[in-house]
Amino acid sequence: MIILCLTFVLIEAQKDTYYIPPVRTPPSRRMGASIAYIPLKSTLFIFGGSLETTYYDELWSYDITYHKWEEVLLSTDSSPSPRLFFGSFLSTLTQKFYIFGGNSYQGLKNDFWEFDHTILKWSYLDTINPPSARYAFSFTSFVKDGNEIFVIFGGESKLGKENGLFILNMTTLEWHEMVNYGIEMPGISHNSMGYYKGCIYMTNGYSKYNDLFLRLFKYSFDNMNWAEVTDSNGNIPLRLYHSSYVYNGYFYIFSGGYSIDYQPAIKINLNSDNYLFKVDNTLPRLALYGYAITSFEHRMYAFGGYDFIYHRYTNLLFLMNLDTGIVIKYSNFHLTPEKRMQASMTVINGNLFLFGGRHLDILYNNLWIFNIEKNSWKLQSTSGEVPTPRFDHAVDSDGYAMVLFGGEDVSGLKNDLFIFNSLTFDWKMLIPKSDAKPKIAKGACLVLKFPLVYIYGGKTNSGPSGDFWVFDIGSLEYTELPSFLERQYAKCFIYDNLFYVTEGSAINDVGIEGYSTYNFSSSLWEQHEYSYFPYTSGIQIMLNNTYVTIAGHTRFQYTINKANVLMSNGTNYYIQDLYFPYVYYSAYAYYGNHIYSFGGGLSHGKIPVFFLASYNFFYIKMEEICSIAQCDPLCSIGTYKFNQTCIKCEPGSYSDIMGSEKCKLCPLGTYNHYEAASSYKQCLPCPEGTFNNKEGSSMCLKCSSSFNCPAGSKNPSNITFSNDYSSIQPKAYSSSSSNITLIYSLTISMVSFLCLCLVLIISRLRNKLGIIDFYKDKHNHVLNELMILKKNKFGGFFSIIFSAITIIFIGLSIIEYIFDNIQETKALVPLIVLNEDVNAFTANLLEISCLLVGYVGNCGENNVCNKEIFINAINLQGSSFNYTCSIDENGSCVIKVMCYECEIQADASIFVLKKLS
Repeated sequence: MIILCLTFVLIEAQKDTYYIPPVRTPPSRRMGASIAYIPLKSTLFIFGGSLETTYYDELWSYDITYHKWEEVLLSTDSSPSPRLFFGSFLSTLTQKFYIFGGNSYQGLKNDFWEFDHTILKWSYLDTINPPSARYAFSFTSFVKDGNEIFVIFGGESKLGKENGLFILNMTTLEWHEMVNYGIEMPGISHNSMGYYKGCIYMTNGYSKYNDLFLRLFKYSFDNMNWAEVTDSNGNIPLRLYHSSYVYNGYFYIFSGGYSIDYQPAIKINLNSDNYLFKVDNTLPRLALYGYAITSFEHRMYAFGGYDFIYHRYTNLLFLMNLDTGIVIKYSNFHLTPEKRMQASMTVINGNLFLFGGRHLDILYNNLWIFNIEKNSWKLQSTSGEVPTPRFDHAVDSDGYAMVLFGGEDVSGLKNDLFIFNSLTFDWKMLIPKSDAKPKIAKGACLVLKFPLVYIYGGKTNSGPSGDFWVFDIGSLEYTELPSFLERQYAKCFIYDNLFYVTEGSAINDVGIEGYSTYNFSSSLWEQHEYSYFPYTSGIQIMLNNTYVTIAGHTRFQYTINKANVLMSNGTNYYIQDLYFPYVYYSAYAYYGNHIYSFGGGLSHGKIPVFFLASYNFFYIKMEEICSIAQCDPLCSIGTYKFNQTCIKCEPGSYSDIMGSEKCKLCPLGTYNHYEAASSYKQCLPCPEGTFNNKEGSSMCLKCSSSFNCPAGSKNPSNITFSNDYSSIQPKAYSSSSSNITLIYSLTISMVSFLCLCLVLIISRLRNKLGIIDFYKDKHNHVLNELMILKKNKFGGFFSIIFSAITIIFIGLSIIEYIFDNIQETKALVPLIVLNEDVNAFTANLLEISCLLVGYVGNCGENNVCNKEIFINAINLQGSSFNYTCSIDENGSCVIKVMCYECEIQADASIFVLKKLS
């Protein structure tokens, strides 16, 4: 088994700025790029490549001496178009870098370019008789008789796979197609070649033969013929998108193709006659394809490609020593956001949330999250009403919520408002009910103190604005507050009942000195001026009442890499002894006692290059600034200070004040299982069926089946709850003849009873009962004798009873017909139909009660509701409203709403919300 030896290079960052990673942000992940090593500068240059459908034309350098990545800013506008799988080489005579052909957004290419690293300039070279446009060909270069020769074979053209061998004489810049007197070569693409002692050695790749095994071909410039020199016993599986290198008489073939395992290097002795394929066990096994390699002596440098073990594109940069097999990783795999400027960054649970921004004409609306502890980025998928791609928007977070306002997208300036839930990763657009709202603007500043959103200033269509607004998420209404200085690209903070607006710029992008404060109690503004030269769009941080500003630009002409610290007592410290980047328009945030910054505009030294964004990602230690400015490097919210170090709050606790020395515990009935919580709002009520009887808990306990635990329970309860349901239906029909039928029935019954009594008492009447016998044919008779119909007394007695009953039923039927012969119809009528007849219902007093069971907050005192409880009545009008809040004997919050002379309109509703929940 081969042991891969990895030597990790430790980098000492420049003082006072700590890049992430220490070698700085590398090029984005890609395959099909090219790489060249400049020995004179000990620097690697990387160009082109692609990540799926994104093609690159960036040129990057990696300084092997100082171990840092840097995107190269060219001295001219002329440069090759974005492309992949092109040919390239470094001239050993001139130390210039050349590229040819490839696949681009515009299709296949056959152009030839030269890069001069001394003046950072690309030049297009017009060659003679170039081959047809193509990509994925094999290539190499060599020097013969003082002339440098560039060689290509095959590749993919519009006609398919090519099989021609072409050479370019770098002295005359003339192409020649070489004659072949040997075997007929198939069209091949995605293979590799090398030069050794007057011959080209080339592997197979994609061809019409669909080879299963690796093959080796040889072209002799002396004999001008191709020959196959494959080891017949090699049986090495075919490798596609692989790389190769000739060193010390050996042809090395490295990994490639769609393998599922690490592949060993194949070593072929070019000085032998049998060209045996041997596995070189001294070299590490690789699992890459489509990567770029270059070499210098025994050192082979490789960058990028596709990792078929982890199934991902990579931007790994490493050195392989072909003598010892030792591998040095200069730059590890690093996932990073696209380069961008004018984006936003905020902190939630100790993670950095990066949203939006732009680079040139490309706008973004993706969300990246940086885990500070793991030192890694993640592209987070989101749902809901995602904001359009934009830049210069205002963002702030509070608890688990993040709010975004305005900015600029492809349609122009915006004044829309969105809220983001970091637990569900869901966006929602907040649509205000009020007609009055801020102007469309970019470069405004925003502070979120849930449920209130404060918005100040910004750049409108008419210039900088000084408007000041507050938006209530509960009522969805804007309220305009007193305006002040017109400014854009300022930053806003709230501390000690004061609203801070720092620096920013006025008209013509002139920086504004110092900061302004708005007192919420007195509703008055105050300007705090300091004597210094203000820059704009740099990093602006408030350490409670101490203001720190770093870098920025002035009127788009110059940038600065110094800092100013403005103390509340009027003292100004100008920090010029520390190193900071020339940063402007970056996305930044303060966490722990570090300032984190990503992206921003590029600069040539102190000269800004506007609309070109960067990947720069770094942090600045506030304690190093405060060591000069004599300020306190306060720990951010979500952390606390312990032994001069900022420690994140443990689950079950939070820190909502900058400079805390301990975290606050979540109260009973709540929990929080996230670290670095920065708000009481992150202490969530225990879900129904659970409880928590301890402060500072990260989880809730399950409630016993014999007890009841409503949401937010502090302890299990044996109180049972039931739902009351009521239904109102039209009344059943009530007959008006019920009394008449009763009297009639009793009268007939009494008369019949008296008649029977008289008949039974008076013998003469009793003897005549048989006359009215209706049942003479029903009497018993003697068998075998003639039936004689005859009446008797018993038949007459029952005939009287039958007659009475008959009279009663006939009479009742007549009475019911006269009085109750009606038709009744019942139907459900929709409310919308009813509203057409009745617009509103009125009541002298409407009283509504709301019971919050297991309430863990402050409900109210002396029947006065806590200011955190928000009650909103919709479509309910009255001469006056009265709200009371109190705690009952069971610890539940009872909220009562009383509406006097109340008018209840259609779709009336009452919302009871707790603002900090």
